[in-house]
Amino acid sequence: MSAQLLLPLMLAIPAAIAGLLGSGRVRRRSTATLVSAAALICVLLLALTQVSPMLHGQVLRWSVDWFPALGLDFKLRLDALAWLFVLLISGIGTLVVVYANYYLGKDEDTPRFYAGLLAFAAAMLGVVTAGNLLLLVVFWEFTSLSSFLLISFWSDKPEARAGASMALTVTAGGGLALLAGVLLIGQVVGSLDLDVVLGAGDLLRADPRYPWILGLVLLGAFTKSAQFPFHFWLPQAMAAPTPVSALLHSATLVKAGVFLLARLYPALSGTPEWLYLVAGTGLLTLLIGSWKAIFQHDIKGLLAYSTISHLGLITLLLGLESPLTTVAAVFHMINHATFKASLFMAAGIIDHECGTRDMRRLHGLMKFLPWTGVLAVFAAAAMAGVPLLNGFLSKEMFFTESLAVTGLGMFNVVVPLGALLAGMFGVAYSTRFIHDVFFGQALTPLAHEPHEPLRWMRWPVEVLVLLCIAVGTFPAWTISGILDAAAAAAAGAPMPAYSLRLWHGFNLPLLMSGIAFVGGLALYFAIYRGGGLHRHQTRALASAIFQRAMAGLTTLAQRARRATELGLTMQLRVLLVSGLALALSASLLSPATWPTPEFRLDAPWPALADRSRHRRADDRRGRHASPAGARPGAAGRHRPSGQRQFRAAVRARSGLDPVAGGGGQRALAAAGPAPAAAAGTCGTRRAQAQSGRADRPERRRWRRPALPSGPDATGNQHLRLFSAAGVAAGRRHQCGQRHHRRLSRSRYAGRDDGFCDCRDCRGRIAAPLRAGAIGTRGSA
Repeated sequence: MSAQLLLPLMLAIPAAIAGLLGSGRVRRRSTATLVSAAALICVLLLALTQVSPMLHGQVLRWSVDWFPALGLDFKLRLDALAWLFVLLISGIGTLVVVYANYYLGKDEDTPRFYAGLLAFAAAMLGVVTAGNLLLLVVFWEFTSLSSFLLISFWSDKPEARAGASMALTVTAGGGLALLAGVLLIGQVVGSLDLDVVLGAGDLLRADPRYPWILGLVLLGAFTKSAQFPFHFWLPQAMAAPTPVSALLHSATLVKAGVFLLARLYPALSGTPEWLYLVAGTGLLTLLIGSWKAIFQHDIKGLLAYSTISHLGLITLLLGLESPLTTVAAVFHMINHATFKASLFMAAGIIDHECGTRDMRRLHGLMKFLPWTGVLAVFAAAAMAGVPLLNGFLSKEMFFTESLAVTGLGMFNVVVPLGALLAGMFGVAYSTRFIHDVFFGQALTPLAHEPHEPLRWMRWPVEVLVLLCIAVGTFPAWTISGILDAAAAAAAGAPMPAYSLRLWHGFNLPLLMSGIAFVGGLALYFAIYRGGGLHRHQTRALASAIFQRAMAGLTTLAQRARRATELGLTMQLRVLLVSGLALALSASLLSPATWPTPEFRLDAPWPALADRSRHRRADDRRGRHASPAGARPGAAGRHRPSGQRQFRAAVRARSGLDPVAGGGGQRALAAAGPAPAAAAGTCGTRRAQAQSGRADRPERRRWRRPALPSGPDATGNQHLRLFSAAGVAAGRRHQCGQRHHRRLSRSRYAGRDDGFCDCRDCRGRIAAPLRAGAIGTRGSA
């Protein structure tokens, strides 16, 4: 199949099936399992069709326009290193899908689980096949999001939610740092194309921004691969279902960081900064993870810290910067994927059959789970580096390369000594897993007697253990060609001659392996017989510090939010003061640039004074006077400038006694049309009503509705009192208040009789109300 179809199909098939399962159209458990496994098998078969081109060092490319304005293409690139990871993701992913079908309960939402699993696999395939660094960052963040959904699959558990949040926070934060580093690489190189960047190593190393680029890229890689001091999130993610842990730890999420280091190795390596930062961080992570794994009581916790230590080993090898260290790093990536996936599946079988993963309660399971116990022993022996298994070969190469370190001062001693200690710790925690779980007498009874799982649930573990034995026994026939091509693609140069043999004679690396094996056994049994192993209380100091820091950031954010929550008045004051300050500073800095205002008087001073007086009076009412010369009714939003003259003219013309008349509106209606001269310069609603020009009523404030003046349904007659001050004094009430106070629930809210809701008006109206003089009375 041509690359034009191969590369996009590798990503499209699992992504499309993930969308199908996530849409809810597939509800049957068996159908979801078959469809998911078929999708990953298709990816595996597509990759296997390219065996010959990959072993001969060819590179397949496919691209389409992505952001043409920015010169970015959606480019996929498949070389031997990416091809190796495609095999691991699709092959182990298929085994995990089969295993999950028997691990998950009958009431679990299996289609949703498979949708997240395939989305995660598609994101990882995008990371390893991306031919553009910005596209790599996009898929990088997709892995963080999809892993968050997988870790929190059992969302009813608080530890699952907490672990997923911690993983997302740490890895997504590292992704932002990686994005910044990628953008700096683009500025230095002038392109984000991976082929161009890998060929511009000298340009990057010579640029003064190289330390910043290296630090940001390493921050992204270290957070994803749980390197010190970001290792604390990985054990917290063990709340995920065991199939998720098997996939995340073996071939996908945590391998993304070390894959990034191997991917950018030709462009960023070759400097003292790379050596000390990468190798130093890897050595610290290797020792801390292997030591803490010994004292974990949960099986998955022990495996999580062992994963941290092995990732540190791979990082250390990539930091030592020699061709054979790259070979050893890639080789250990393959070996770790096989034995760690089988160990996690074995731990899931134990948890599924026994109902617990606590090694303080699990003893003597070999007689209940003999076949699972044998498989777990082989996988743990591969992790410890026992001969005839694949872990032994990569550990031998690690010891050899640690002894080859020269010219680095203290590193010449620290690296071999750290490798030896890590080998001892690895044997110790591997021995604890086997001894505590499968041998000895049971200390506490289990909820039910365990038994072997179904045949197909154990089948994925058998396949992986057989691979460990085959690679460890026949390395030249099984893995030599793939390893050589992948290491050459990572280093960007052909590999020197090396040998994958079981026996290299008696040499110093073999002696280190023997010391590590014997010392690890002695260390474990010394701690075990001392009685302090099972009583040891594990404390996650880094996790506690992270949680304290996040709580402090949350508190600080809440305080900042409360401090910035100003009312509207305060915000207007702040804006006003800021504007005045800016205007004053601008005028002081460059006063000559501001134009001089000109004032013109188009009307005599008395007219201006009259309009100003009415404008001030209208401003107190919340309205603006209309400009001079406006015709009546031209702007209904303005109040009249001659309001008092208008009212006086109405009273003089009508001759009504305001005390005996009705309300204000009826008095104006009875007055008839008013003279235009008396109406002032601007029309109002009253003037418009008299002249028949009320097509644009003004926007007025709310007014209390008038009480009905006629008899109601009960025959009672409503009487209304009218105060002369209501019209003559410009809506002034009996108490002298100009503005109407309104309270919607007041007993006087519907009155329009010259009284408001203040204390004085209540006093004036309360006594007549009680006496029956005001209000309702019976009909005649």
